[in-house]
Amino acid sequence: MALVVGICGVGAVAGCTSAVAGLPLPAPGATAERRVFDASAVEDGVRSILEENYRVDGVGEISCPEDQPVVKGYSFRCDVRINGARKTVVVTNRDTEGEYEVSLPE
Repeated sequence: MALVVGICGVGAVAGCTSAVAGLPLPAPGATAERRVFDASAVEDGVRSILEENYRVDGVGEISCPEDQPVVKGYSFRCDVRINGARKTVVVTNRDTEGEYEVSLPE
C-alpha cells in the first residue's frame, strides 16, 4: 500500500496545501507538552493528498476527529466520501513534528 506524507509545521501560520502533501496547522490551544492536529487542516491535507497524489476522483466530505495528538506512531482514521460511498483513510504520525502518512481509501 502506498502512503503519501504530509507535514504539520509547528511555526506555520498560513497555508494548508502544497504540491506534495497537506500542511495542517497545530490546533488552537495546543502546547509544547500536548500538541494536537487541527482537524480542519488535516481534512484539507487529506483531500489534497487524495486528489493530487493518489488522483482519486469524486472526493466529497472528509471528517477527521478533533484533538488527535502529534505523537510518533499514533494513528487515527478519517471518514471520506468518494463518489457518495463512505470510505476510510488512516493517518499515521511519522514523528513528533507533525509529519504524517495518509493511506489509500478503504
